[in-house]
Amino acid sequence: PDFAKYTAVAEVARAIFREYDPKMTAGSLDEAYLDLTDHLHKRARDGGGGGAGDDSGDCDGGGEGERRGTALTGEALGELAGEVVGEIRARVKEATRGLTTSAGIGPNFLLAKIAADVRKPDGQFCTGWSREAVLSFLAPLPVRKVPGVGRVMEKVLSKALGVSSCGELLSRAAEARLLFTPGSADSLLRKSLGWEEGG
Repeated sequence: PDFAKYTAVAEVARAIFREYDPKMTAGSLDEAYLDLTDHLHKRARDGGGGGAGDDSGDCDGGGEGERRGTALTGEALGELAGEVVGEIRARVKEATRGLTTSAGIGPNFLLAKIAADVRKPDGQFCTGWSREAVLSFLAPLPVRKVPGVGRVMEKVLSKALGVSSCGELLSRAAEARLLFTPGSADSLLRKSLGWEEGG
């Protein structure tokens, strides 16, 4: 692998990301976390629409007319987030001469990370913004898709509790608390609800 080339291409993408979130965090050469909240509110306040990418409709909600010049809440925030993420992905593809990106959109970094896997290698997915939408997204999700749940944990959950999805795990929360240490059980159950650690 040509790590110098990978690093250079990653920096091109990161420069674009920083335009939307100056405090973006790079998880690795091919992973970044952006908090678009400030950018989205500024864009809505300034009345800017934005060039939508291929998958911009992944967060349904109020139309642009409902967003222009107002503070964003709920689904309108999600819709604009979908447009902006599509724009970012298109800009990265153009600036790098073809690098495809997948993106997850959600109310926190954990959910966005999980959502980014849904439409790999070149798409985006939004978990939704309401509690109901997030839980509906997570319920059928295999526990293995939750960051921090490896093959061993997946096997323990399957054999000891008979669960394979986040929804099944939540329905067996009492048993999970008996099976694992309090810290491990709390972490696992929080993630199955879409809550970040310490959040």
